Amino acid sequence: MADRGKGLSVFDISDLTHPVRDTGVMVADLAYDVAAGGNRAYVADEVGGLRILDVSDPTRPYELGGIDSTEIVVETAIAKDSFAYIGWDQPPFLRTVDVTDPRNPKTAGGCRIVNPPADVVLRDSLLYVAQAFRFQVVNVARPREPALVGSCTIGDMTTCGLALWDTFAYVNAIPGLWILSIANPAAPRVIDTAGGRRLNAIGVAVRDTVAFIPSAYDTLWVISVADPAAIRYIAGVPLGANTLGVDAVVVEDTLVYVGTAYNVTAVNVKVLQHPFVVGTCPTPTYTRRVAYQQPYVYAACSEGGVLILDSVHTAISEAPSTRPPAASCLSATPNPTRGQLWLSGTGFGTTTVYVRDAAGRLVGMQRSTPDSGGTAAVLDLSRLASGVYFIEARSPTGRAGTARIIRP
Repeated sequence: MADRGKGLSVFDISDLTHPVRDTGVMVADLAYDVAAGGNRAYVADEVGGLRILDVSDPTRPYELGGIDSTEIVVETAIAKDSFAYIGWDQPPFLRTVDVTDPRNPKTAGGCRIVNPPADVVLRDSLLYVAQAFRFQVVNVARPREPALVGSCTIGDMTTCGLALWDTFAYVNAIPGLWILSIANPAAPRVIDTAGGRRLNAIGVAVRDTVAFIPSAYDTLWVISVADPAAIRYIAGVPLGANTLGVDAVVVEDTLVYVGTAYNVTAVNVKVLQHPFVVGTCPTPTYTRRVAYQQPYVYAACSEGGVLILDSVHTAISEAPSTRPPAASCLSATPNPTRGQLWLSGTGFGTTTVYVRDAAGRLVGMQRSTPDSGGTAAVLDLSRLASGVYFIEARSPTGRAGTARIIRP
């Protein structure tokens, strides 16, 4: 039998009165979400339900098992240890699945949240859930008995994505970004909303105090959220295609991967003020969600199923020629440091060194002439607050290098 949700199914009809589904080959129909964990990938499929894939050989993934949903839409999936958490379009909207045996997963419990989840993030024993009109926190310390512990209203029906950083949650609810305090999970509260039509957020990823937000108008915005009550635009980079994904953005080190219409685009954000596209990879249809597990990017591509990309080869293009030529090397030692920091590199000559915080603000600058050993600068960070800083060394000829520094 050819089945829209389950691909090719083989039935044992030796007893015509009791046909039994013997086996099948899953061809993803509407892949809404994908989460990677170890050698497995968990796929939320609109009519196929939760599908569990073996990705130990990423070039030949195959289905291990799943929970069929039939007429129920499944939009979200995430997993940790022996349990997966999925969002269904029928109560209870949040369900837990025992995946100890991935070939025979079993529904283990459920939680009656207000609406079907649009996106979920699992941190420790708490599951944070973004949904239409509501943001809720569920305790999953006992996966078979998930319990709602906190809830607050967010005022937009169309909620797409969620990211956490420190004690804050960032929910993109068209047309803008909602910033919530989750310092007390039992009482989450909205701090501010931002962006409006200019932002028109479609997904959100956060690193340190910087948010990376694709808009529906084909731009990836780099935004400082160091002050959650007053976000600040740092830069924007055109992606060359509409960002139609639901929450198709993930940040890993200095690269942001964004799902657009028929592409996954890699953007270099090493220098926050100057992001640039470094590569694209075509997808069979638009990307609804992306996940990262080194060195692969997993893209849930709606009718195209799940695409696994080698991130080493996704970002292979060089920076635009209008950018200054990169220095051969810029090293910083020790890192992390509470005091002095030695920068060394080649080709700098007389160098201006800029120190910026994670929000892109200039917090220090000095000029230095390298010695015969190639030292570009000696910096004293003892007066700076704890946090993440970006050091940029630039010579009059335009040669530059950057380093990411942690001040404990």
